[in-house]
Amino acid sequence: MFRAAVRFVERILTAVMAVALGLLTILVFADVVGRSVFNRPVIWAGEVVEILVAIIIATAFPLLARQHGHISVDLIPASPLARRIQNVAASLIGAAVFALFAWMMFRHAGAVARYNETTMILSLPLWIFAVVMGVLFIVCAAAFLLAAREPGEGGDDDHAETLQ
Repeated sequence: MFRAAVRFVERILTAVMAVALGLLTILVFADVVGRSVFNRPVIWAGEVVEILVAIIIATAFPLLARQHGHISVDLIPASPLARRIQNVAASLIGAAVFALFAWMMFRHAGAVARYNETTMILSLPLWIFAVVMGVLFIVCAAAFLLAAREPGEGGDDDHAETLQ
């Protein structure tokens, strides 16, 4: 049951990331064509691009954390036990950092909501995006905790590339 829920969340994150990336591609293309060919840029493209990039990054973080997919460099040869300890420590640090990020985003959401801050052109309320980012950072912290429980795939010898 738990694994099915985790897979479900991973599928949702992947779908949101894919849709955001598709929209980003279409919007940037339309803005470039509008600007270059018709001398009519999409005025609000910059705001939406910023939001889409934030969504793409925040949805990718938990997926990478869960799969031990972050970049790592093995400078010192280590035993499997030492590598496992390193993976657990890195995952716990990642969970703590993203929990802190989530707390900061929720505090920021409260501040921008009190001041009724909005985006410049579309006048979208900024607190909504801060809350969404906070939630995604909590998901990322949870993904790091799940990664700490499982053996790391990223960085292991069977996945590592060596420079010669």
